[in-house]
Amino acid sequence: MFINQSEVDATEHLEWFNTTIASEERILLIGELANGAAFGVVRFDFDKSFNKAEISITISPDLRGQGLSGRLLSVAIDNLRNLINSARARPSFHLTARVRRENMSSIRLFQRAEFKLSCEDSEYLWFIREVKAV
Repeated sequence: MFINQSEVDATEHLEWFNTTIASEERILLIGELANGAAFGVVRFDFDKSFNKAEISITISPDLRGQGLSGRLLSVAIDNLRNLINSARARPSFHLTARVRRENMSSIRLFQRAEFKLSCEDSEYLWFIREVKAV
């Protein structure tokens, strides 16, 4: 579930996508089923120092509840770790996840993925995880 839940038209989405793939501080990974159909997206938005990134994940609404999010999140974090390792950028980095309080599926997802609650307000919970280089 995205933080911004308003409807986005195709033109706005295309502009967002083009900006996203051109950004040096954003990594977008697309999960695909065995048949090649996309089922989900994981996005990492890094700070300028590349010490931390906010992570977001979404699964196609018609495929939610099938256990795909946990695997996608795990593979995305592993791929990011490998990318950071190959660049020899740093020994570790932090991921943060901002989750709406009512989104119990995402709360459980990040908790199972070893994210720890770091702070909260009336609308969101923030989770954090340190990812160490291998």
